[in-house]
Amino acid sequence: MKLNSSKCSVMSFGRLRDPRYFQYTLDGRALDRVFTVRDLGVTFSAVFSFNAHVDDLCRRAHRMLGFISRSTRGMTSPVVLKMLYSSFVRQLLEYASTVWSPYRLTLIWKLEAVQRRFLRLVGTRRGHQFREVPLAYLQNELLLPDLLARRKAADVLFLAKLLNGLLDCPSLLAQVDIRIPSATRSRDLFGRRHSLRDYDFHGPLARMMRLGNNFCHLLDLFHDSASAIRGRVLASLRGPV
Repeated sequence: MKLNSSKCSVMSFGRLRDPRYFQYTLDGRALDRVFTVRDLGVTFSAVFSFNAHVDDLCRRAHRMLGFISRSTRGMTSPVVLKMLYSSFVRQLLEYASTVWSPYRLTLIWKLEAVQRRFLRLVGTRRGHQFREVPLAYLQNELLLPDLLARRKAADVLFLAKLLNGLLDCPSLLAQVDIRIPSATRSRDLFGRRHSLRDYDFHGPLARMMRLGNNFCHLLDLFHDSASAIRGRVLASLRGPV
């Protein structure tokens, strides 16, 4: 395979405060060093942070929501507005969320702010003042769960698909620590790992196994359908963040 050096770059992953970088070359040309890279729609950072990805998602979602607002002036149907929001805005905010789902409150609230803006759009179309829109009431009326709840449901559903072979990834399945029942009172289905770093503790697979333990008393990950799993998780998490 012949590589085009002008289209290649180097990124080193690590969290050292003063890292030492090696200058890589290809065909006699020094490769540019980058600190973020976009791969399959997800922005990865050299310091294992998805802040840049969430910021980019929110910018794109707010632009799309603004386009919907301008294009539907005079429209008051909440059903149609919800359909447009779900199809063009929410799908942006949920793409590949099992990879980048944030745990910091600032990022969680930044994502939720997009949905709150949509609820204010519906409220003002109904005659409410912008600051007086009953957000919780509209959220329940339109059956719009919090984005955080939907990401948790997506995590549990991903884990169920992995366990049942619907996702063919043996290397990832081998990392799932299924707990052997013993004489203890714990009903956990998965082992609890000790993590020294936050990005290990909040990593995708560790996060999914914790959620699996939280909801294993409500559902059967080896038997329930995808719709049943999603519905029960969302029902248990109903309410504002």
